[in-house]
Amino acid sequence: MKKTKTICIVIIVLMLSLTTTSYADWIYTHPNGTKYTLPDDIPAEKTFGSNTYKLNFDILRDKHLVVYGDHTDVSGNEKKSTDVSGDEWRYLGLTMYGDKFTNKDFPNDADSGRKPWEKNWIRNPWGMGLCKSSKFNRDPDATKWIETLGWGMRGEELIDFFVIQIKPTKYAPGSAKGFHKTDKGVVYYQTFYLDPLEEVPEPKPMETSVKADFYLIPETYEYYDTRFSDHSKASPGSNIIKWELKIDGNNGYTKTFTKKKEAENELSKGLREGKYTFILFVENDYGKSDQASQNIKVKKEGEITEIIVKPMITAPEKVKVNNVFTVKIVKNSILHVINKLEYIHWYIYESDKKVNPGELTQENFTYRPEYDDKMEFEISFDKNKYVYFIVKVGYRE
Repeated sequence: MKKTKTICIVIIVLMLSLTTTSYADWIYTHPNGTKYTLPDDIPAEKTFGSNTYKLNFDILRDKHLVVYGDHTDVSGNEKKSTDVSGDEWRYLGLTMYGDKFTNKDFPNDADSGRKPWEKNWIRNPWGMGLCKSSKFNRDPDATKWIETLGWGMRGEELIDFFVIQIKPTKYAPGSAKGFHKTDKGVVYYQTFYLDPLEEVPEPKPMETSVKADFYLIPETYEYYDTRFSDHSKASPGSNIIKWELKIDGNNGYTKTFTKKKEAENELSKGLREGKYTFILFVENDYGKSDQASQNIKVKKEGEITEIIVKPMITAPEKVKVNNVFTVKIVKNSILHVINKLEYIHWYIYESDKKVNPGELTQENFTYRPEYDDKMEFEISFDKNKYVYFIVKVGYRE
């Protein structure tokens, strides 16, 4: 039995180690200082042979293509001028697999003036010794790749005329070569760009905002917990590097905290009587800042006013006959924080008389009314008057 348990534990540990392995998106910092979040399956750099090439972010941003290095990293590369886009290089750089990344905007080597689909393409050029056959042409998805030529023809009609040299992948294009014959019998070849299987979304500059936020009860007694807690947040990829809480009271009290834990610990011990303004300032590592302010009134021992907004009990206003309903005690209500609860009594009314009295000691109280009447809860605290909370139960429509 011990061996079985040991094996189970080992398997569970292995499963956890496998399932919890994940890679977060990474942050690219442009030379101008702008940061971008990029998918984790687009590496920052790739090594081919003994050379390492960095991701070409400008091409990624402008053309949504994943290119490593640039045109200077492809030997024998050439440039041509176009009327539309200016100078274009035959190859943009390298794909993420180390192949030459064909530039689809590079002008054709020869232009007869005919559209590609108007040319006299040679069927099965590999059978005529014009090129070698390619295993990629036999791929089940080959016709889909060829169809991205965009000639308005089905892939099944085109696959026999082109040899797929490089298959397209998630972020890298493929290429296909075809051979056509002129009216004079001269054979030319032309290489075509096959779209990547997935286009990279346009990189967006990272959100670098920061939000100052904190919780504080609006009213309490002297030296009771103010319930101060910090909830400030910085956007993913950024950090709060400056945190400052300034407190000013109408009684001459003033203090500045620069560490939130210190502030939370000290403010949990309470403040003396007075009115206070809390101002929280935060700044992140991108120079973005924000501030928030709240007020709190600290009173001498006595009755809390109507500023207490969170009820002690939550329950429906009315319940039908024989319908079960639940009454819940709100543990984190302000009344709980600054008062010591003595008891909660509940009563069922029948013909305007209190019957079945009982004490509510559980967190949740469930009841099924059988009469058209009401239920009353009587709450008592050591520093507060009685509070009555009434639920109309057992009504009939």
